[in-house]
Amino acid sequence: MGAGSVPWEGLAPFLRGFPGTAALEVGGKEEGVRQSVRRLRTLLAS
Repeated sequence: MGAGSVPWEGLAPFLRGFPGTAALEVGGKEEGVRQSVRRLRTLLAS
């Protein structure tokens, strides 16, 4: 999809109540992973 293009805002409502484990596949090496995790955690916490 490209850097920063996962539509987390639209997916967050479905993930908030998800009782299982989700896998996150990210490119961009370590910083890309950190960026995606930060963004997703922020959205899920709100």
